[in-house]
Amino acid sequence: MQTRYVWPAFQEEVLEDHGTWELLRNHSGAVVRRMKQGNMIPSFVRGAVETREDWERIKDRFRPVLEGRAPADWDKKVAEWRTRDYPLGGVQSEPWLNLVERWFGELTTKWIRRGTHRSVKELIASIRTWIASWNEHPRPYVWHKTADQILDGLASYCQRINNSGH
Repeated sequence: MQTRYVWPAFQEEVLEDHGTWELLRNHSGAVVRRMKQGNMIPSFVRGAVETREDWERIKDRFRPVLEGRAPADWDKKVAEWRTRDYPLGGVQSEPWLNLVERWFGELTTKWIRRGTHRSVKELIASIRTWIASWNEHPRPYVWHKTADQILDGLASYCQRINNSGH
């Protein structure tokens, strides 16, 4: 079951065509830039709600009592979810991409840069070995700092670079 924050979901529509790329509204109402060819991740341009007019236009989509917002067998799904023996996960929203980037960072720093690959075939075989090992022994990402600690560090950094005289 895919979580939808907006119901009913927006119909994906191309807003502007720029030849090799296009601006489109995705299922959650956000405007993204997408390359027409290739396998690139769309770039966020603007959210579904940025003005009062935007909100007035779509606010009914956020009402929890709309029919169809949750499946008919919701209680059964919740009971199954509570008794699961695996971690919750899946592609549900844009923040998931941060985990993908983090995983590729692990792959790069802990495997690819430490190895010697004399051919593309060796590199592919090495990556497949990493993936198999990762899947056999998965490790969750653990935050070692609170959000406040991260934001305090960011504020300190911004203060230093803003007053640096550059």
